[in-house]
Amino acid sequence: MGYSHKLKAYHPSFTFQSLYIHDFADALKLISEGKQEVVCTTRFTDSYIFKMQTSQPDLVKVSPVLRALLHNQIIEIEYVSRSSGVTKRQIIPHSIIQTGVFSYIRAFDRLSGEFRTFKLNRIKYSVFCKDEILIHELKESDSDWNQDVELLIVPNGDSENAISYDYGIVDGEMRQRLKKPLILYYLMDYNIAPIDSPNLPPLLFPLRVQSITELPSENQNE
Repeated sequence: MGYSHKLKAYHPSFTFQSLYIHDFADALKLISEGKQEVVCTTRFTDSYIFKMQTSQPDLVKVSPVLRALLHNQIIEIEYVSRSSGVTKRQIIPHSIIQTGVFSYIRAFDRLSGEFRTFKLNRIKYSVFCKDEILIHELKESDSDWNQDVELLIVPNGDSENAISYDYGIVDGEMRQRLKKPLILYYLMDYNIAPIDSPNLPPLLFPLRVQSITELPSENQNE
């Protein structure tokens, strides 16, 4: 380990290898919530729990990304995307996102010249870069991220009463506030039908979006 006066923090050397195997979910919980979990081996009752199998990020591959997020640094990653395949790109991460299934990083992408959201388990490797961060690459310039929206969500189909019990819906509707880039991920994770697809089957999409409203910024003068 070495101490960086610029970062005011210790950082691992290139030859660093952890003596312990750390789980990505535990690391994410620690940096985002400041919490760690204690696992008890004794079972108090018989139970059956099923969790969907997903590919979790390799902590060794993404740990530079997490450190870059904490210390406001530039990182080079090799990333696998649906549209572009495998590409190398420099990113400046500013926020980490955890949804029901996957974890993402929100960052400025120098390859596309805009802010993008990257799925962490698609990162094949990551290393630090020594370039300077420009002002338009900072979180404050991410206009979509800084825009909050409110989704009006209602039951989809005829089973309104049962769906209301499932999701805690009061008076036939519920409102969800979130950041604009997260709309797609929120709808996918909770199987909510978007506005432009109102005829999706209620059995698979028990909820649907009725309206989306952009909210005024918190620092906007009244």
